[in-house]
Amino acid sequence: MIFLYHVDDENAEAVIDGRLFVIPPNDLFEVPEIRGTDTNNNGPQEYIIPDRIVAQKLLEHCWYHGVVQVPMIKTKGGVSSDIESAKRAAREALNNAHDMMLTRYVQDQQERVTRENKPAIAPGGRLTNIIERRGIDLKKEFNIDPPGWKSDKIRDRDAEFAAMQKKIDELTALVTSQKGKKD
Repeated sequence: MIFLYHVDDENAEAVIDGRLFVIPPNDLFEVPEIRGTDTNNNGPQEYIIPDRIVAQKLLEHCWYHGVVQVPMIKTKGGVSSDIESAKRAAREALNNAHDMMLTRYVQDQQERVTRENKPAIAPGGRLTNIIERRGIDLKKEFNIDPPGWKSDKIRDRDAEFAAMQKKIDELTALVTSQKGKKD
Protein backbone atom coordinates (compact mmCIF):
# COMPACT_ATOMS: atom_id res chain seq x y z
CA MET A 1 0.00 0.00 0.00
CA ILE A 2 1.23 3.44 -0.96
CA PHE A 3 -0.49 6.61 0.20
CA LEU A 4 -0.10 10.17 -1.05
CA TYR A 5 -1.01 13.43 0.67
CA HIS A 6 -1.06 17.16 -0.09
CA VAL A 7 -2.23 20.38 1.57
CA ASP A 8 -2.97 22.56 -1.48
CA ASP A 9 -6.31 24.38 -1.72
CA GLU A 10 -7.56 22.36 -4.69
CA ASN A 11 -7.56 18.77 -5.91
CA ALA A 12 -4.39 17.45 -7.52
CA GLU A 13 -5.28 15.80 -10.83
CA ALA A 14 -3.22 13.73 -13.24
CA VAL A 15 -3.93 11.39 -16.13
CA ILE A 16 -1.86 8.21 -16.17
CA ASP A 17 -2.41 5.52 -18.77
CA GLY A 18 -5.64 7.20 -19.83
CA ARG A 19 -7.06 7.23 -16.30
CA LEU A 20 -7.80 10.37 -14.32
CA PHE A 21 -6.54 10.38 -10.74
CA VAL A 22 -7.96 13.02 -8.38
CA ILE A 23 -6.11 13.47 -5.10
CA PRO A 24 -8.20 15.50 -2.64
CA PRO A 25 -6.40 17.92 -0.30
CA ASN A 26 -5.85 17.04 3.36
CA ASP A 27 -6.91 13.43 2.83
CA LEU A 28 -4.98 10.19 2.44
CA PHE A 29 -5.07 8.89 -1.13
CA GLU A 30 -4.34 5.21 -1.65
CA VAL A 31 -2.53 4.66 -4.93
CA PRO A 32 -4.06 1.78 -6.89
CA GLU A 33 -2.32 -0.40 -9.42
CA ILE A 34 -3.50 -0.04 -12.98
CA ARG A 35 -4.78 -3.08 -14.82
CA GLY A 36 -5.54 -2.88 -18.49
CA THR A 37 -5.59 -4.61 -21.83
CA ASP A 38 -3.46 -3.68 -24.81
CA THR A 39 -4.02 -5.07 -28.27
CA ASN A 40 -1.25 -5.76 -30.74
CA ASN A 41 -0.65 -8.25 -33.59
CA ASN A 42 -0.74 -11.13 -31.10
CA GLY A 43 -4.20 -10.15 -29.81
CA PRO A 44 -5.21 -8.66 -26.49
CA GLN A 45 -2.53 -8.63 -23.81
CA GLU A 46 -3.24 -7.87 -20.18
CA TYR A 47 -0.82 -5.65 -18.29
CA ILE A 48 -0.38 -4.35 -14.77
CA ILE A 49 1.29 -1.10 -13.72
CA PRO A 50 2.34 -1.53 -10.05
CA ASP A 51 1.22 1.01 -7.47
CA ARG A 52 4.80 2.16 -6.84
CA ILE A 53 5.17 3.21 -10.49
CA VAL A 54 1.74 4.89 -10.46
CA ALA A 55 2.77 6.75 -7.27
CA GLN A 56 6.04 7.84 -8.89
CA LYS A 57 4.15 9.19 -11.92
CA LEU A 58 1.64 11.00 -9.70
CA LEU A 59 4.47 12.61 -7.72
CA GLU A 60 6.08 13.76 -10.99
CA HIS A 61 2.86 15.12 -12.49
CA CYS A 62 1.47 16.79 -9.35
CA TRP A 63 4.68 18.35 -7.98
CA TYR A 64 3.19 21.86 -8.06
CA HIS A 65 0.48 20.78 -5.57
CA GLY A 66 3.14 19.63 -3.10
CA VAL A 67 2.06 15.97 -3.22
CA VAL A 68 4.21 13.74 -1.00
CA GLN A 69 4.31 10.06 -0.17
CA VAL A 70 3.08 9.27 3.34
CA PRO A 71 5.63 7.39 5.46
CA MET A 72 4.31 4.04 6.64
CA ILE A 73 5.39 2.75 10.06
CA LYS A 74 5.47 -0.96 10.79
CA THR A 75 4.07 -1.73 14.25
CA LYS A 76 3.23 -4.92 16.11
CA GLY A 77 -0.43 -4.46 15.21
CA GLY A 78 0.24 -3.92 11.52
CA VAL A 79 1.11 -0.82 9.55
CA SER A 80 0.18 2.76 10.39
CA SER A 81 0.75 6.03 8.58
CA ASP A 82 2.56 9.05 9.96
CA ILE A 83 0.06 11.77 9.01
CA GLU A 84 1.74 14.58 10.97
CA SER A 85 5.10 14.20 9.24
CA ALA A 86 3.25 13.92 5.90
CA LYS A 87 1.48 17.23 6.61
CA ARG A 88 4.77 18.95 7.40
CA ALA A 89 6.45 17.48 4.32
CA ALA A 90 3.48 18.41 2.12
CA ARG A 91 3.45 22.00 3.42
CA GLU A 92 7.19 22.29 2.78
CA ALA A 93 6.86 20.73 -0.70
CA LEU A 94 4.03 23.13 -1.56
CA ASN A 95 6.04 26.15 -0.40
CA ASN A 96 9.05 24.94 -2.40
CA ALA A 97 6.87 24.46 -5.48
CA HIS A 98 5.46 27.98 -5.08
CA ASP A 99 8.96 29.38 -4.64
CA MET A 100 10.15 27.57 -7.75
CA MET A 101 7.21 28.78 -9.87
CA LEU A 102 7.62 32.36 -8.66
CA THR A 103 11.39 32.34 -9.19
CA ARG A 104 10.99 30.95 -12.68
CA TYR A 105 8.38 33.58 -13.56
CA VAL A 106 10.52 36.44 -12.22
CA GLN A 107 13.65 35.23 -14.02
CA ASP A 108 11.80 34.74 -17.31
CA GLN A 109 10.19 38.16 -17.16
CA GLN A 110 13.38 39.96 -16.14
CA GLU A 111 15.18 38.29 -19.03
CA ARG A 112 12.34 39.21 -21.37
CA VAL A 113 12.50 42.86 -20.32
CA THR A 114 16.29 43.28 -20.25
CA ARG A 115 17.55 41.04 -23.04
CA GLU A 116 14.67 40.98 -25.48
CA ASN A 117 13.47 44.53 -24.77
CA LYS A 118 9.85 43.35 -24.63
CA PRO A 119 7.25 44.09 -21.96
CA ALA A 120 6.74 41.60 -19.15
CA ILE A 121 3.86 39.15 -19.47
CA ALA A 122 1.28 39.33 -16.71
CA PRO A 123 1.10 36.32 -14.38
CA GLY A 124 -1.95 34.12 -14.59
CA GLY A 125 -3.81 31.37 -12.78
CA ARG A 126 -1.89 29.69 -9.98
CA LEU A 127 0.92 32.26 -10.14
CA THR A 128 -1.52 35.12 -9.56
CA ASN A 129 -2.82 33.32 -6.47
CA ILE A 130 0.72 32.86 -5.15
CA ILE A 131 1.59 36.52 -5.73
CA GLU A 132 -1.61 37.74 -4.08
CA ARG A 133 -1.37 35.32 -1.15
CA ARG A 134 2.18 36.46 -0.43
CA GLY A 135 1.35 40.13 -0.97
CA ILE A 136 4.10 40.64 -3.52
CA ASP A 137 4.39 43.90 -5.45
CA LEU A 138 6.10 42.88 -8.69
CA LYS A 139 7.17 46.43 -9.55
CA LYS A 140 8.55 47.25 -6.13
CA GLU A 141 10.25 43.94 -5.35
CA PHE A 142 11.36 42.63 -8.74
CA ASN A 143 11.15 45.64 -11.09
CA ILE A 144 8.60 43.82 -13.26
CA ASP A 145 5.68 45.91 -14.48
CA PRO A 146 3.40 43.92 -16.81
CA PRO A 147 1.22 46.33 -18.81
CA GLY A 148 -2.39 46.33 -17.65
CA TRP A 149 -1.80 44.04 -14.68
CA LYS A 150 -2.53 45.25 -11.21
CA SER A 151 -3.43 43.11 -8.24
CA ASP A 152 -6.09 44.42 -5.89
CA LYS A 153 -4.66 42.40 -3.04
CA ILE A 154 -1.13 43.79 -2.99
CA ARG A 155 -0.29 44.64 0.57
CA ASP A 156 1.79 47.55 1.64
CA ARG A 157 4.03 45.64 4.02
CA ASP A 158 5.61 48.77 5.46
CA ALA A 159 2.18 50.16 6.37
CA GLU A 160 1.15 46.80 7.86
CA PHE A 161 4.34 46.66 9.89
CA ALA A 162 3.85 50.22 11.16
CA ALA A 163 0.24 49.44 12.16
CA MET A 164 1.32 46.25 13.96
CA GLN A 165 4.12 48.10 15.76
CA LYS A 166 1.64 50.79 16.88
CA LYS A 167 -0.70 48.11 18.20
CA ILE A 168 2.18 46.40 20.05
CA ASP A 169 3.20 49.71 21.62
CA GLU A 170 -0.40 50.37 22.72
CA LEU A 171 -0.74 46.91 24.27
CA THR A 172 2.65 47.19 25.95
CA ALA A 173 1.62 50.53 27.46
CA LEU A 174 -1.67 49.01 28.62
CA VAL A 175 0.07 46.03 30.25
CA THR A 176 2.62 48.34 31.88
CA SER A 177 -0.11 50.62 33.26
CA GLN A 178 -2.09 47.61 34.60
CA LYS A 179 1.05 46.25 36.23
CA GLY A 180 1.71 49.61 37.92
CA LYS A 181 -1.81 49.67 39.38
CA LYS A 182 -1.39 46.22 40.97
CA ASP A 183 1.88 47.16 42.67
